[in-house]
Amino acid sequence: MKGYFDQNALLYPIEEIIQRVEQRDYGFFLDNRNFLKVVDTLEKFEKQVINLDSQQGRDFIVFKRQLYQIYEIQNRSQEEHEAFSFHIERQNLKWLWNSNLDFLRELDRQNALIDKYAHANLKGKIFKRKSMDPYKLKGLGYFGVSALAYSKYSILALHFGQTLPMLGVIGTALAGMTNFNESSKINSIEWVKEGEHQGKLKFNVSTGPFTSKDLIVAT
Repeated sequence: MKGYFDQNALLYPIEEIIQRVEQRDYGFFLDNRNFLKVVDTLEKFEKQVINLDSQQGRDFIVFKRQLYQIYEIQNRSQEEHEAFSFHIERQNLKWLWNSNLDFLRELDRQNALIDKYAHANLKGKIFKRKSMDPYKLKGLGYFGVSALAYSKYSILALHFGQTLPMLGVIGTALAGMTNFNESSKINSIEWVKEGEHQGKLKFNVSTGPFTSKDLIVAT
């Protein structure tokens, strides 16, 4: 924004003009029957209020040009519309091209951040399995239910007898062991960087819930 400006010189309040421009409300300006007053207001607003070096100023210039073009299209004759309906200004193409480049650069930046985050978690590995996958979480859930049922065994026995609660405790414990016990699953893959196996792939394969072994594979 620039310095003080006489509000009476404008057709609309400054705050309303800013709001309508930010909302891309073309209809608000086009509904005025005297569009010449609208043009005069926008030109004075641009000259006296808007800082053209700011992003707000650049957005206002784009909005004003598009507003004028919409008004021109609405007031063309049929012959003029047919003659100019496929006309595209080079400046508009330039803005579209620059916007596309900015979008692609932002995508590249976000992808680079995601890649850096992934590599930081991998710690130099090609692949690393999460320590807690759905099967292990399900196994821990069964263990939790079994422990809770065992802690409340006396209360459950009063309601269901001794056999049924004990079978429930044993069943959930076995289900937890079944889900938690896993083997022949790859935990990580990495390149061997030194030693006699340098340049080969090393697979870490699980042999049990808490044990694993390394396999060296020639590429």
